[in-house]
Amino acid sequence: MWQTDLIVFSYLDIMKNNFNVFVASSAFSLLGIEIYHITLPLLELSLNLDPVHISWCVFAFYCPVIFIKIISSPLIEKSNKINVLKCSECGRILCLALFILLLTLSRDASFLWIMAVSLAYGVFTVFTEVAEPVVIKGLIQGHAPTSALSTYEIRTRAVQLVAPALCGYLISVNVFFPLFCQLALFAVSRALAVSDSYRCPTDSKPRALLDGRGYSTGIPLVARQ
Repeated sequence: MWQTDLIVFSYLDIMKNNFNVFVASSAFSLLGIEIYHITLPLLELSLNLDPVHISWCVFAFYCPVIFIKIISSPLIEKSNKINVLKCSECGRILCLALFILLLTLSRDASFLWIMAVSLAYGVFTVFTEVAEPVVIKGLIQGHAPTSALSTYEIRTRAVQLVAPALCGYLISVNVFFPLFCQLALFAVSRALAVSDSYRCPTDSKPRALLDGRGYSTGIPLVARQ
């Protein structure tokens, strides 16, 4: 009997660890998705694309949610959901690596390239959105469903708030970085000037009068009143 209980407790511990790993992975995935779709228009503005091109790139990211989701849902239902999540994670990482490499090698990034990468990123995002609810239902076995789902929802909603805050912070740093550098240099220069003012050389020993032959007379030199 105690061996059976030990096996059950071990199974519950494994499921709990898997659930925590899943929640953390889901939160980071959502953070990446939120940051991508927030920074996408800003990136296109920095590349001097016109508003029509920016709208098409953003639509390419959201387009799979409308169309691909209808087609992919029946296929994902018949496949292994864990493998689908792994595929979607690897696909998004590959899209980001390709996107960064493209922007690094080609300063004049083509509108069609950005649109294609955004479309692929949106497709893999749809795979995650379809497969995650099924996976979480399997992972909350042995848990109180209400508390498990609450933990999942709270952490994912918190990430949705972190993404725009992080993007806003990075934009602020990028805009005000030259001003911060000037203020820092000014503060350092003022601190050095103040420290130098307290380092005036002083001679504590009194100087003696010298006679005509260069010998000391033994009479200390004092200031005249």
